[in-house]
Amino acid sequence: MGLYTRFLLPKIVDVTCRTKPYMRQRAKVVPSALGCVLEVGFGSGLNLPFYDKTKVRHVWALDPSGELWALAEERVRGAGFPVEFLKASAEEIPLPTGARTPSW
Repeated sequence: MGLYTRFLLPKIVDVTCRTKPYMRQRAKVVPSALGCVLEVGFGSGLNLPFYDKTKVRHVWALDPSGELWALAEERVRGAGFPVEFLKASAEEIPLPTGARTPSW
């Protein structure tokens, strides 16, 4: 993995995804989630503050980037519900077909 992909790209993605239009859309959509959630393209965890802690029991955070996961660590600690990182792409979701409960 090159320096750009490892160090620069994750920060660029995080900064870009924190712009006002994206954050406004998150505020509209994410609070509707409930139960156990599979978030495809978890990135740096920018959706976490928008989940309703009274409705969400668990989030599977699917993303192939460990570097973005590292940026999400503080948000994950403050989530108020379990967040399980799944380091994989959307084409290879490491959950059994029909999974409805967390792996714990």
